[in-house]
Amino acid sequence: MKTKTVRIIYLYLFSLVGLVMVVIGSARLVDLALRTWIFTEADKDYSYIAPVPVYPPDATSTKEVVERVDYTTRKRHRDLSSSLAQIIIGFPLYLYHWRLVKREHEENKKEEKQV
Repeated sequence: MKTKTVRIIYLYLFSLVGLVMVVIGSARLVDLALRTWIFTEADKDYSYIAPVPVYPPDATSTKEVVERVDYTTRKRHRDLSSSLAQIIIGFPLYLYHWRLVKREHEENKKEEKQV
């Protein structure tokens, strides 16, 4: 009886962990989509450092702007990959353990009917 209780707690706990991973990953994915297509100003860095004039002018100011854009793109890629990883890992984890929970529940009902 004690091992059965521990097993059910384990199954519910891992179902919850998988579901939480899916919810967090999905929320981060929606957040990324909103920042990318709707709230486009959200990722801009406003800690701007004024460039020092250099004579003759060179391409360093252009390079600085390109590096900032690349940083934002890299950050979005990292956010996307971690969100997808959470969903890809969390969904099967949830689904597998939740099916086991349902199976355990059905077996318990059958045992109760037999008694």
